[in-house]
Amino acid sequence: MAAYEKVAAVVTLYNPDSSVVEHVSSYAPYVDRLYIVDNSENTHDVLSQLTQQLPHTVLLHQGTNIGMAKALNSALYRAREDGYEWLMTFDQDTFFDASDIPLFLSTLFSADTTHVAIVSPLHNKKFICPNAVPPLIPAESVMTSANAVHIQKALSIGGFNEKLFIDEVDHDFCFRLAQHRYKILLHRSVAVNHTLGTQKNAVTLYPPERLYYMLRNYLYLRKHYRTAHKAFFETRDRYLLKFFTNQLLYGEFKIQNMKKIFQGIMDYRHNTFGKREDAS
Repeated sequence: MAAYEKVAAVVTLYNPDSSVVEHVSSYAPYVDRLYIVDNSENTHDVLSQLTQQLPHTVLLHQGTNIGMAKALNSALYRAREDGYEWLMTFDQDTFFDASDIPLFLSTLFSADTTHVAIVSPLHNKKFICPNAVPPLIPAESVMTSANAVHIQKALSIGGFNEKLFIDEVDHDFCFRLAQHRYKILLHRSVAVNHTLGTQKNAVTLYPPERLYYMLRNYLYLRKHYRTAHKAFFETRDRYLLKFFTNQLLYGEFKIQNMKKIFQGIMDYRHNTFGKREDAS
């Protein structure tokens, strides 16, 4: 098992449990360096386990929640400084099945990526097309986790948008790449395992503070990119109407959910972005 010398990875932690060690071990041996951004505000044992088991790790941040966008940017800048071409970006709950990451990386380095800024796996296994030809197809927007991001192209557009803090950071990044005529490719034969929210009665639920960022940042995206990505936002509008209705109907903290949704709308209207201290 050989690491790809041109590839580094970053994983962003937030109050992780012990499963993270196994998740990270699914891809860490295939990259030359692993950067860790620990957004947890409390100490935990996972960080020491990772650094002990994986000697090629570098801790970039620890002790405060700087958000997803700033975490990714810190890794982009450090990876460029360290001489890497590609940065894989991971959430703590994302992992590859055994044979998938070598397939993903071998495809990445055999493809023409002259104008490509992102190569992404699928994030839902039901869409897998085994042995698809061609394996890579264009995509309008992809989720961040487990992507291979071309470092220089990403930094040429200013990296990830730190005013968003968390949520919709991925779509904003993709839409700005499109404005600069960079390509996003999706690997049709590789899917990652990825957990979203908490499942209850077939509904995915999120804590109230996440609803704040989801709605505030989506309204920002809709304002800035709807004209260029009309079909995306028509579909997304319908999805989010149902999504927020489910949060209000089935969420455990209904009053808090309503409060955070209202705060998200008001802060968007007042152009208040970044980290809200009572929201995260």
